[in-house]
Amino acid sequence: MVPENGLEFEEYVAQHLRQAGYVAQTTAASHDFGADIVAIDPNTNRRICVQTKFHGRPIGNSAIQEVAASLAHYSADEGWVVTNSTFTDSAQTLARENGIRLIDGQKLNHLVKDVQSTATNNPYHRNTSANPAAFDPDTIFYAARIIVENQRVSASELKARLHISNEQALALIDTLEEHGIVSPTVKGTRTVLIDERELEALSFLEDVDGGSRKDSAKKAEGGFFHRILSLLKI
Repeated sequence: MVPENGLEFEEYVAQHLRQAGYVAQTTAASHDFGADIVAIDPNTNRRICVQTKFHGRPIGNSAIQEVAASLAHYSADEGWVVTNSTFTDSAQTLARENGIRLIDGQKLNHLVKDVQSTATNNPYHRNTSANPAAFDPDTIFYAARIIVENQRVSASELKARLHISNEQALALIDTLEEHGIVSPTVKGTRTVLIDERELEALSFLEDVDGGSRKDSAKKAEGGFFHRILSLLKI
């Protein structure tokens, strides 16, 4: 696919991130808080905010400012700006000062070719987002958040939001059932077993480090924290 507009370019970048092994999810078209894609490196569990810019002119400072501002909102470890174009000298300076990675059109083409070459020539290469066993705790958390916020257990929703197969979505739902987040299937339907208040607790657990998670769980009442800690394998 050759992108012809900003939305197509955003999906193009997300698609190649997935092919490279990242878990990548596009954000809302509006109110994206400065990131078009949130990706997770399965090898390091580092979270990356990606701002995509599809333009015919060099990209200026605003893109760097936007992605830098998104890091706190998404609890990300690093920020990237990816474009089909180039970057102004000022933008490159600002990116260096803020630790933002810049990928221009030329670099992107090289990266895409490398990904395609690896997938073609290496029989052991696999897209980690296409394997349920490769789901990291953040991916499982995203699934739980989607289901709880919608108060509906939907494999098609997980498939669309997480860009996974229907088989993987069903496997994620089974995992959530094992840990008490959704009910077993009764007459063809499942029920969400946690509410918005418990979702806030789940968000808190995601944002703090492993030690704080364990300390907080010791202080928590009820089984919810213990179920989540089990889910996240901590």
